[in-house]
Amino acid sequence: MELRSAKQSKMSEDESNEPTPTSSDTKKIGKPNETFSTFDHHYNNPFYIDKTLLIKELFEVNHVLITAPSRFGKSLNMDMVKRFVEIEHDKHGVPIELNIDEAARRLKKEQPQSKNHKLFKGKKIFREEEIMYEHFGKYPTIEIDFGGVQGSNFEEILDDIRESIYEAFQKHAYLLESDIWNRMDLKKSTFMKYFDPDQSELLSLKQIKSGLRFLSRILHAHYGRRVFVFIEEFDVPVNKMVYDDDMSREDRKQMIHLLQVMIRNLLKGSDDFVERSLSNACQQLAIY
Repeated sequence: MELRSAKQSKMSEDESNEPTPTSSDTKKIGKPNETFSTFDHHYNNPFYIDKTLLIKELFEVNHVLITAPSRFGKSLNMDMVKRFVEIEHDKHGVPIELNIDEAARRLKKEQPQSKNHKLFKGKKIFREEEIMYEHFGKYPTIEIDFGGVQGSNFEEILDDIRESIYEAFQKHAYLLESDIWNRMDLKKSTFMKYFDPDQSELLSLKQIKSGLRFLSRILHAHYGRRVFVFIEEFDVPVNKMVYDDDMSREDRKQMIHLLQVMIRNLLKGSDDFVERSLSNACQQLAIY
């Protein structure tokens, strides 16, 4: 799939910078090689290498695919970018107000209500006042993670993709209380097909292809701003097919077509709702 612009960034390995896991920090306890992929676990670590200027580079283009081998810090850097751009909100989806000096076109140095602002204070990106003003805390976000997709045939992989879409919708439970359902031509019943665990298991192929586009439309309506999309382990479903000798040729064709349509609908077919995207993968794919 051809995008408006795409950029590959070569990442340097972060394993040596990972803090030692504790029982309260991770689901999997006691594994010596366990690493954290969230920026808030790293930002105050004295051994953390400040890579926040990567954020500035990413805003040179709209759609970015980062490729690197496993455990090279792709997920950590993606989470860093997400924390920088996401609109922080309360449990009702009401955005946290940022203190802005409009005359000087800059964020004020103190943002007591913003947890994310604390993460970046003192980092290199913090000195980039224009980037901070233009992009910090300005985007609704969609996160879709294909890392858990497995299966030996199309239907099994499809079930895991349904689960990934369901989890993407679950991050936006506050939309159930949004007033968009009363003031716009949007159906809460459609939202529930993706949000409700029982209904999401029954999503049709057509609904799977259009689900993330629908979510981008809802978020745009709720916030009045275009969405920043994050796609984690973009290449996992394809890799499962390539290295599984038991998968039929027809199943492979169906899966590639599904991914092409999903990504096209979300990133290229949603120009009115999606502003930017950041994806990561172990290898370059023609689908993207």
